Amino acid sequence: MNLMFGWATPVVQRGYTQEQLQTEDLLPLPPAATPRACTADLWHQWSKACCAGKPSLLRALVGAYGGPYYALGVLKLLNDGLTFAGAMLLNLLVRHLEQATVTPPPSSSAAAGGHSSTGLSSSSNGSSISFGSAHSSSWLLLPGWCPVPGSPHWGFLLAGLLGLSALAKAIIGSQYNYRLNMVAVRLRAGVMGVLFRTALLSRAADSAGDVNTLMTVDTGRLANLCVSFHELWSLPLQIAAAMWLLYAQVRTAFLAGVVLCVALIPVNRMIAQRIQAASVSLMSAKDARLALMGQLLAHMAVVKALGWEQVLADKVRSHRSAELAALSLRKYLDALCVYFWAATQLLLSGTTFGLMVLLGQPLRPSVVFTCLPLFNVLIAPLNAFPWVVNGVVEALVSLQRLQAYLLLPQRAISWAYTENELPLMQDVHMWQQQRQEQQQGQVPPQSQLVVLEGQAADTLPQRQQKQQQQGSKAAGTQQDAARSDQ
Repeated sequence: MNLMFGWATPVVQRGYTQEQLQTEDLLPLPPAATPRACTADLWHQWSKACCAGKPSLLRALVGAYGGPYYALGVLKLLNDGLTFAGAMLLNLLVRHLEQATVTPPPSSSAAAGGHSSTGLSSSSNGSSISFGSAHSSSWLLLPGWCPVPGSPHWGFLLAGLLGLSALAKAIIGSQYNYRLNMVAVRLRAGVMGVLFRTALLSRAADSAGDVNTLMTVDTGRLANLCVSFHELWSLPLQIAAAMWLLYAQVRTAFLAGVVLCVALIPVNRMIAQRIQAASVSLMSAKDARLALMGQLLAHMAVVKALGWEQVLADKVRSHRSAELAALSLRKYLDALCVYFWAATQLLLSGTTFGLMVLLGQPLRPSVVFTCLPLFNVLIAPLNAFPWVVNGVVEALVSLQRLQAYLLLPQRAISWAYTENELPLMQDVHMWQQQRQEQQQGQVPPQSQLVVLEGQAADTLPQRQQKQQQQGSKAAGTQQDAARSDQ
């Protein structure tokens, strides 16, 4: 049932019978996918990295979610292998049909004395294979109970294997996508939970900048890294395997596709670099605009009193104009990338078959029907590779932004670290001792921070300074009162 997603059947049936699904109708999340568990795993790994003196958000993500994510590489490899298995089975099936159509009648073959013990006969040049007579031995009597190439049952076997490979590819692909999305959901929930906890621990002046953009945009781009990373190593393997199989079919005519693919590499790199620069400019302009809007809304009374509406509005418009300019450049590059790669299939097939005709090679049905699916297999990675590179670049930029925010100065609050048992991040025993001394009325040491229930107390020099200020204010008030009496 798990293989065919049978656990979703009750929800589908309930949605079919009811007018609208409610919250209680949804399936419960797995224990490992709850926001609390995802946040705890990532926060523990991030705290350990900070304690070791080498804070790295990427290592923390690998430590928290790397185990199930790396195991998905096996499913990805099997899914890609079944893609090429279908093309090769189709090649064998078409060749089998070709040999059956060009075979001479069985009577002429028998007269020539070409009848074999397995029910097969060959022509004089050995290029075609014919079926045996109806009275030949059945394939069930052959050793291993397996049909041999050229027998009538060989085509049925190839057709069955072609259907089974498509079915297996669909099952493995659906399981891979489901489990990959589960890892991406866990990663997204964990990063958002860690960001929320960091916002509570950081100072208001530090966390009021681009936290909104980090929570909405950068977290999603980092979650897309789960999809892009496996595609980053899988797509080059698919391209290499498709090119090798094309070479096995068309030989020297394969050079046309190789030259075309090599010519596309610098164009791909240039577009990826431009998209990266546009993404960085877009995020910088968005952060500046959101920070200015936050300050404007927080101090609206002061802005109204001083008459700064027009000045600040012009600044907001300038940031928005820069943001729209970067966004438009990025979209134009995306459109160019889509148009450029959409024409690759036509160029690849046209140049390959055209070169075959020029070289005098025959366009047999087995070659054409095999090359067409191989072209589709080759074009899909070629079309997706620029987007994968773009997704990885954007994820790395977002990863650096998230790591910079997590490294902001934080308050030493025990509830954030006691559950992880990390004394280097927060000395719990010292905190408990300071709390007992404060309750007993003892004066804390000079210039030492006292943590009580998540609130920081003033140090001793600050207390003394406040007492002196209060004393001077009281003396001034008494002098004013005496002067008024006189």
